[in-house]
Amino acid sequence: MNYNQPATLQAAILDWAGTVVDFGSFAPTQIFVEAFAEFGVQVSLEEARGPMGMGKWDHIRTLCDIPAIAERYRA
Repeated sequence: MNYNQPATLQAAILDWAGTVVDFGSFAPTQIFVEAFAEFGVQVSLEEARGPMGMGKWDHIRTLCDIPAIAERYRA
């Protein structure tokens, strides 16, 4: 097989989820902060960022298992 390397860039593949834009995953963490706030539970961006990378239901479950957040829910 003969391969001719192109003279110019043909394509670029970028990971837009936190690599090129939104470094630190602020957009998805803000959603968790707002969702918990709907139920009167304060969750900080730092707390919401902790379980990033999990599936959303697992993320919510993990946040609810944090003693400080669970206590805010009970209050």
